[in-house]
Amino acid sequence: MPGMLLPERTKLARSKIPAILESLGAEKYLHMISALLDTILPQERLLPDHPMLGIWFGARHRRGFPPALRLYCKLLWELGDPWVMCRQALDLVGIAGSLEEVRRSLGAHCRPTSIGFECSAFGFGRAKLYLRGYELTRSDVLGYVESIGYARFGQDYTRFHETFVGWKDAYIQRSVVLSLDLCKTPEERQGLKFEIGPHFYVKDDIGVRKCIKELACKFALNTVPYEQVLNLISENVLVPSSMNYHDVVGIGCDASEVPRLTIYLRPNLRGHSAT
Repeated sequence: MPGMLLPERTKLARSKIPAILESLGAEKYLHMISALLDTILPQERLLPDHPMLGIWFGARHRRGFPPALRLYCKLLWELGDPWVMCRQALDLVGIAGSLEEVRRSLGAHCRPTSIGFECSAFGFGRAKLYLRGYELTRSDVLGYVESIGYARFGQDYTRFHETFVGWKDAYIQRSVVLSLDLCKTPEERQGLKFEIGPHFYVKDDIGVRKCIKELACKFALNTVPYEQVLNLISENVLVPSSMNYHDVVGIGCDASEVPRLTIYLRPNLRGHSAT
């Protein structure tokens, strides 16, 4: 499992980035990162405070990958067209062309909300684009998946969609996450993930778990790490019956078209009953 450390977000001034890069042996990329931030953020603004945004230190779970600085920035729409800001930022790392197909296929239904970059001593490894679109339909998604040559993944997405989106109308299409691996060839570069989230406060958390296990079985995925995390949370809360664990669930793949599930656990500590 990757190890992550998120510093206090309210103090993530840009002035701290040089020291972070130096600690990673990646100080030579400071100019590039500064140019990226100038494109999507005002010069002295703090990085937006958001649970999924900020500076992350990540240690890849595979050997041979150094720790990386991950910058996730919310796109500030008052600065201009978010599609233009994304294209300008991706231009700086030489992959702007990857944006055109997703805009052509999904642009009428969703817009970029944030963009992320990963940098280590090896250089830039990955860029991520988050698009939010509550009006995405299954046919929209399948059309896009087919347009980028991931037709096989479309079958897995259909299973995912039917399991969750049709489940008590509790989950709705939430966002598309486009992952671009800068170290790979254009044919292998693109990974994607489709996330769904609760339409309202989901009380039947046990039902969500059953959906996840059902999908994991269909996709032949190992559920042991998932079960371990659930047990760990259950053992470390005062009132387990008041917990509601699950929030967003996503399905993704890369050029191998092997599906993977991403599960966001968000314990509810306010004492609302989950039953």
